[in-house]
Amino acid sequence: MNRVLGESQTVAHLQATSRIPIDYSHRGVKELLLNDTKNFLKSEKIKQAVEIGAKGVVCYKDELIKKDGIKHVDVVIDSAGGEQLMAQVGQVLKQGGIVVCYGMQINMTMREVLRNQRLIGSTMGSKADLTEATAFLERHRIFPTVSHVLYGLEGALEGFEIMKQGESFGKIVVDLSGKKASP
Repeated sequence: MNRVLGESQTVAHLQATSRIPIDYSHRGVKELLLNDTKNFLKSEKIKQAVEIGAKGVVCYKDELIKKDGIKHVDVVIDSAGGEQLMAQVGQVLKQGGIVVCYGMQINMTMREVLRNQRLIGSTMGSKADLTEATAFLERHRIFPTVSHVLYGLEGALEGFEIMKQGESFGKIVVDLSGKKASP
């Protein structure tokens, strides 16, 4: 996660005005990016994204080109990858745009090469990356959204079901202390 934040900000040259579609079906890194950039999310998560401060929100898979005349985005940050990623985002990624992927394999074609689109793969960062990312989060007071707190190991099974159904907007925490917090 820390490496992706670092890569996204430095190698991808992110700025406050960068247009970045963020598929919110997988949280974590993208939740942190949501706090500092304009974002384009899945429609069912838009209301919640606005509640935590997103601006200029649209469903990028369906409405990106239709809404506000937006034709291109600067950077795509993706955790899933897959064979179809470039086919899905290649039309809206600007010439010279960047894809930061920390998930599965991505297939790029000559179309992307001719458009000077770049792929940055990322996994884990260094201790320095962790220190820098932690300082950034503290400085900007960015905290994860927690949607569910479950208790005990049996709660973990419920957590997997919640993820499978896509019912959460934020982290699912499993508390193994055996104590439920007082309201």
